Amino acid sequence: AAAASPGQSPRPGDIVPPPPGEIAPPPASADLAAPGAAATLAGPPRPDLVEVEIAAQLLHRSWTYSNHDPAGGLRTYSLSLFTEPRARIGVHPLRAAEGLFASAGLELSGAVAVGAMIDGDDPAAPRFPLSLWWLDAGLRARLRLGSWTLGPGVGFRLSHQSVNPNSAGVRLDGIPTVDARAVRLGLEFAGPIAGAFGLTGELDYLLVLSTGLDAAFPGQSAGPAFEGRLGVTWEVSHLLRLFLAATFSQETYNLNAPGSADAARASTFGGELGFRMGF
Repeated sequence: AAAASPGQSPRPGDIVPPPPGEIAPPPASADLAAPGAAATLAGPPRPDLVEVEIAAQLLHRSWTYSNHDPAGGLRTYSLSLFTEPRARIGVHPLRAAEGLFASAGLELSGAVAVGAMIDGDDPAAPRFPLSLWWLDAGLRARLRLGSWTLGPGVGFRLSHQSVNPNSAGVRLDGIPTVDARAVRLGLEFAGPIAGAFGLTGELDYLLVLSTGLDAAFPGQSAGPAFEGRLGVTWEVSHLLRLFLAATFSQETYNLNAPGSADAARASTFGGELGFRMGF
């Protein structure tokens, strides 16, 4: 139908123009964008570029020997409870929103014991501070398996153990100083279990390259070492996730010291409470 000319009365079937100053309605055939079309065009989000993880660990640690002869001068110890804050930061510049590959990047992590003290021969004397720490640097990739992710990783670790003089300046002999260097091979996993709750875990094997025990034990060598973590997560928001986990680790050092001990073993287990943030 034709539009009516100005000043003319509209005929049946003519399109009536709007009064002056008003906007004409859209044609009946115009298509309106469906709600959510913009979100659909944007696609799923990519994984976080930066991740920060901080945890407070409450641990038990023991240092023991196999075929131990106390007359040889080596000493055991046991730390019932001590705290070891742990932190990890990851930067993952390689990211994909869909497909098997999720992300890959660099990670730096570490932990240091706080307030770890051991007894000497005299329980009434001041106790001896125990220095314990480890530092990791490595690569991590993450793969999608449905709603779960697997994260193989490889890195290099430095770890340390030593006994410092007590407040009276007295030294304690019999506990070796360890300065170990190792290659870390690991696998982490994470996924949902119910609503905002999920499961997370990690298992690492440490291929120890050196122990720092050569001077004290010329025939020494590194034994097997591994660590693991298993916990429950609670997703507070996309940026923040809380977790509660159990953790353990074990290191073995073959001392080959006849008359003292064949091997030393450090075993650590406990729990941790922490959070992870992603940006």
